Amino acid sequence: MRKIWQLRISGTAPIRQRIGLFVATFGVLATIVGMGAVAAGQITDQYVIRHTAHTYAAKTRDTSVYGGGALMAADPSGGYWTTTWLGAVTSHDGVATYGSPATSGVALTKPIIGMESTPDGKGYWLVGSDGGVFAYGDAQFYGSTGVMHLSQPIVGMAATPDGGGYWLVASDGGIFTFGDAAFYGSTGAMHLSQPMVGMAVTPDGGGYWLVGSDGGVFAYGDAQFYGSTGAMHLNQPIVGMAATPDGGGYWLVASDGGIFTYGDAAFYGSLGADSGSVLGMIIDPSAVGYTLVEANGSAAVFPTEPTSTGPSALSSATPPASEPTTTPPTTTPPSSAPATSGANGNPSWIVADWAIAKMQNAGLSQSLTSYFFDNPRTYLIVYPRDGRIDAEVPNATRVERFTSFATMQSAISGGQLMPGISAVMYDNEGWSFTPVNEQNSPIQYAAQAEALAHQHHLLLIFTPAVNLANLSPASSGSHDKYVNYLAEDMAAGSRASDVFDIQSQQAEGTPQFTSFVTQAAAQARAANPNAVIMAGIGPNPSGRTVTSGQILGAVQAIRGEVSGFWLNMPAGTPQCPQCGTAQPQVAVSFLQSLASSLGAN
Repeated sequence: MRKIWQLRISGTAPIRQRIGLFVATFGVLATIVGMGAVAAGQITDQYVIRHTAHTYAAKTRDTSVYGGGALMAADPSGGYWTTTWLGAVTSHDGVATYGSPATSGVALTKPIIGMESTPDGKGYWLVGSDGGVFAYGDAQFYGSTGVMHLSQPIVGMAATPDGGGYWLVASDGGIFTFGDAAFYGSTGAMHLSQPMVGMAVTPDGGGYWLVGSDGGVFAYGDAQFYGSTGAMHLNQPIVGMAATPDGGGYWLVASDGGIFTYGDAAFYGSLGADSGSVLGMIIDPSAVGYTLVEANGSAAVFPTEPTSTGPSALSSATPPASEPTTTPPTTTPPSSAPATSGANGNPSWIVADWAIAKMQNAGLSQSLTSYFFDNPRTYLIVYPRDGRIDAEVPNATRVERFTSFATMQSAISGGQLMPGISAVMYDNEGWSFTPVNEQNSPIQYAAQAEALAHQHHLLLIFTPAVNLANLSPASSGSHDKYVNYLAEDMAAGSRASDVFDIQSQQAEGTPQFTSFVTQAAAQARAANPNAVIMAGIGPNPSGRTVTSGQILGAVQAIRGEVSGFWLNMPAGTPQCPQCGTAQPQVAVSFLQSLASSLGAN
């Protein structure tokens, strides 16, 4: 895409007036989303219409430009179109116009609410709130809901990767499929806190995400859930989303231009709080960053950088108050890779905020704190203290830890989670803090915890302790908890989680460690190939003394098996009476050595 450095390209007055009329008359634009606008409503039906649906051949999205938004579409070769609710299409950045309802004399029965480009950019579809579809250029008509009676209006559309079909999405999350678009699921059977406002498709077309105005994200098919703003208080509603080119994450954009990043989506900047309504965003896989398109047709490119033909920066643009961060990450967040790709780069981490504080007191620098932990793939267990560490790693995924499903259920259902929580941890162990009935059925309760978490748009981290395997007769007949863990397939608990931790820290420094983690990780991947698999490490396993070199050796031995590590910093407490004194200085030395091995020093 040709970079649009004239950051406030003025739209025409008629377009602004028509959009204003659209807001005043239909009340839709304020909640325009990923692929459309939405009307308030409660889920009533599940819609499924199949027309020659088929399974897509696996492929990775190419380098074509693509968009995610309403009343706009990106030309895959560069540039973009915007449309009004009357169906008047405007081209930007030199792209061709192929026609529109407004210029062809079509009498609309309902307003246009969405637009989508064909894969080659030589055509596009427009869709009305009644599901009427209008095809121009090389876009083909595959069907519509225009003659159907809908319980809720259509709010947007998305094309299949080959352009041989499209999905329509209704405000209640009902999905309609046409051409070669396949049905993977919907929220038709659910009660939503807020209505759907858009969707995004995975690179291979084998799944899709739906997003609500509160930023709640629902994943279907091969789409993975990486997080949401569903549990956050937003100053302005979410209006759109776009997936990253590899499908390993996504961006959410609010109506004030605030950007929220999940998975391997990186933060490059945002519009100021004084911006107009944002229609959506454009992604160019061959370039770094994204472009935000406003209702007046102007565009803002991020990251801002000097060019020979345009302004050097958006000097007046500051992130809106609804954003979780005011600056981009100090380091590029690592990709959200599968467990078997963990051998290179900065791993994912589970770590407590107080553990980081202890390590900083023992000499961990701010630069290494940011390098390792200030990214979305760090799952930061937060506690209601001063919040200093939370502020130092603003891009980490906030986690609240629970030792029983009962307390988790009470906190979530009662709205008692700490602010900014995006994930919850179910730490089921053979101790007095987890009810006996939950200890005896850990995976079953994890499944309930996952369902509860996803209902509230949260990730679930499941961390069953190895000692649970000794609470029931093991098929191996062994008294070794690691043997029993494997024999009872405890790692299959990954199928009831988004992130699964193998609590291997007590085996660290023993001959069993590498073999145990390797086998457990294989079981976890077999049960859920999409789960993020972690392994426990620490500077004082079960109170034993280990060196930083031993921890580094343990990490390097299993890097190819897991995505990251839970860096435990235990001390002698009622939850770990045998742990002895915490050893943060050993952990600091380990991180310094790991950073050196990764070329970060």
